[in-house]
Amino acid sequence: MQWLADTNQLSEFYAEVRHLLGTPTMEKVPLNSTSGEALFKSREKILERWAEHFNTLLNVDHFVDLDHVRCLPQQPFALELHESVSPDEVALAIKQQQNKRAVGVHFIPGELLKYGGGDLYSAIWELFVVMWEKEQVPSTFK
Repeated sequence: MQWLADTNQLSEFYAEVRHLLGTPTMEKVPLNSTSGEALFKSREKILERWAEHFNTLLNVDHFVDLDHVRCLPQQPFALELHESVSPDEVALAIKQQQNKRAVGVHFIPGELLKYGGGDLYSAIWELFVVMWEKEQVPSTFK
């Protein structure tokens, strides 16, 4: 186990830890209602309460004072951002990905992209150039 930790093989390390400790029993912890009067124990009620919590947390109406925004100092334009990404930048970004990451909506493992080679890097670069020129990003990328 020490060797796994020393060599940064964390998934294997934690698999060994789980094996040694056994599988813990997962128990449901009751959740308070908004008013604090009721305790929810059922899965459905707990999920509804979490949805309510994040809805109130994230969906807040904000007021922006446009006069204040206009008074903010303007920063100079970064001219290097006007150019499309280079093939070398795309290849470097893909190569720097870490292995064993979760796949996205496309279900393509990162290792497939990482070890796909120059032809794949060029195809991905061409997609980025098209997105740059059209100034549109596919909704699945957002």
